[in-house]
Amino acid sequence: AGAAAGSRPGAPPESAPGLARHIGGCRGLRLAGIQAYSGLASHVVGFEARSAFSGEAVGRAVALKERLLADGHEATVLSVASTGTYN
Repeated sequence: AGAAAGSRPGAPPESAPGLARHIGGCRGLRLAGIQAYSGLASHVVGFEARSAFSGEAVGRAVALKERLLADGHEATVLSVASTGTYN
């Protein structure tokens, strides 16, 4: 099934290890890293609250990246944030 226009398809973090193993078994594919987008962070009111919410999301993304690396995947790239959480 294709993604709807404007949507951000992806996989939940708990499925990432299995997906990484699958990618590793596919000829011609290489897992370079992960992209973590917390769209809800853009709607948190107030800089301090948004910063804390975003920090927690980044922490989960870093932990996932470290798990993938520990499992032997080349997940060296980590991309996070959005326009609404830039600062």
